[in-house]
This record gives sequence, C-alpha cells and structure tokens, in this order.
Amino acid sequence: MKLHQRLFRKLATLLLLVCLTPMVISVDVMCQATEDSSKIAQLFQEWQLRDGAAFWGLVPELYAVLLNNPNEFYRFMSEDSSGFEDFLANLEQTVFTNRYDTAVSHLEDKRRRCLLYLGRANIDSSYRNLHKKALETLRSIRPTFSEIFFSLDAYHMSDLLRQWQLRYGVPLMEICPKLLQMALDNPNVFYEFMRTDTVQFNSWLKELQNGCFTAEEASGVPGLEKKRLEAIRRLEAASDDVQDHVLHGRLLKVMKQITATSR
Repeated sequence: MKLHQRLFRKLATLLLLVCLTPMVISVDVMCQATEDSSKIAQLFQEWQLRDGAAFWGLVPELYAVLLNNPNEFYRFMSEDSSGFEDFLANLEQTVFTNRYDTAVSHLEDKRRRCLLYLGRANIDSSYRNLHKKALETLRSIRPTFSEIFFSLDAYHMSDLLRQWQLRYGVPLMEICPKLLQMALDNPNVFYEFMRTDTVQFNSWLKELQNGCFTAEEASGVPGLEKKRLEAIRRLEAASDDVQDHVLHGRLLKVMKQITATSR
C-alpha cells in the first residue's frame, strides 16, 4: 500500500512539472522578449539623436535588428523617415565594407543571405513600402574594401563629429580646431564622414572664423593668421589626393575668405 502511495506521489509530482514547465518557459520567453524590446527601443532613441555620420557606428546594430526582428525595425523606422534614409545611405559603408580585400567575397555571401532571408520574412502590410526600399538598397550594394572606416583616425573623427553635434554649451574653440586639424592630417577620413553629414559640415564652416581664428586679444591675431595661411598651404597641397573635391573646394574657399581677428 505504501509503495503504491509513493508511486502515486511521484507520478503526481511528475505530472505537475510537465504542466508547469510550459508556463515557466512562456514566462522566460516573455521576459526575454521584453528585455529585447527595451534594448531595441534604446537603440532607436540613440539613432534619433544622431546627425548623419556622427552615429555611423550604430548602423551595424540596426542592421542586426532588421535581420532578427524586421517588423520591430520597420515599426520604429516608420516614425523616423529621415532616419530610415540615413540608415540605408550608410549601410554599404558600415556593414558591407571591409578593410581586407580578401573578405569582400564573404561580405557578398552575407548580403545574399540577408536578401534571401528578408525576401521570405513575414512583413506586416503597413511596412511593405519600407521593406521594399530596404530590399532595393541591399540589391544595389556592392561590397568593397576600404581602410578609411577602420583606422584610428576614423574612430577619432566619429568622436569629434559627435562632440560637434552635441556642442551646445561647449566652447567652440575646443572642438572646431580639432576638426580642422583632422581635415589637415587626414582629409579623406574627414571628408568621408562629412560627405554623409553635410548639415554638420555646413555648420562647422560657418563657425570657422569664430572657433579657429578669433583671438581673445589683438596680440594673438598675427599667430592665428599665420596658422590660417599654413592651413591653406596644406589644403592646396592635398588637392590632388583628396577623394571629395567638392567639400575640399568649399573648405578651401572659406579658409581664403576669412581672416584672423580678435573679440
């Protein structure tokens, strides 16, 4: 009799575990989904604060969301059309560009797998237009190799551009000269970032006079004027080697128009 009771208790415990296990798994899945959704929301909040290339480092993370949860991706992007366009514009440079030529074929395989996966994804009807644009962009991308976005100067430029974007309350003389120095030391990295963020480039050009060539006292003007002329000389010397002659020409024109002055 006691043996039957023990067997009955064990059987009852086993049945209880079988019944409760799906509930526990369901709770774990819900918690994980909530956590993932929270991370995605935080990522898109950071993206909304971007100003073009200043947040180019976020593009690979957004790309991962597109692959793993396309409807969630499109839900956020449907509220930020300019953000969606910026994402597509930077996709090739940040996800499908490698610093090693031998890795290009790997990137091409990755692009094709992405197209195959997204082509089969079950996309909500309200996001079909966004989905179509994303697929068109992926089809047009041709993976390449470039060392520009993988150099120390690229990370430095990204940080400087972020500082410039969030510069309000920070003295212009702390950031403006650093950007000019980057344009002189590594013009191709400078223009590659500014090319995808012309709003910040234009605002920086407008502040060159005040931020780089305005001295606190008249005695400091000759030194700043000497720096300006030297900067013009270096920019002119680099004219044949830069990859973006339009932005380079605009910078050179502004540098020649302004003069050193005092407050």
